Amino acid sequence: MKYACHLPTICSGFLYTTLYTISVYIVLVSYLAVISVRVRRELKEEAERLNVDLKTVVEKALEEEILRKKAELLKSRVDETLNAMRNLTVEDWVKAVRETRQKW
Repeated sequence: MKYACHLPTICSGFLYTTLYTISVYIVLVSYLAVISVRVRRELKEEAERLNVDLKTVVEKALEEEILRKKAELLKSRVDETLNAMRNLTVEDWVKAVRETRQKW
């Protein structure tokens, strides 16, 4: 009986041994986006003259603005919730808690 041998299979009598070479490559991929803004020419020139790292400045400004917007959104949601709860009494709270406990 003949056995066909192909890489990565090694044939030996009735024994087929398959060798798998697993290569693991860890690739660090950075997902960056390109943004383009127009600023006054003198502002850009002054930043270049002072060696301002525009990437760092823009990233920091965006992070701060995102944080500020999230805080505003949270505050408005809390205000809405408090306004909706304004007419609730202690008895309503107790009833709601008891109903929730019974469900669990």
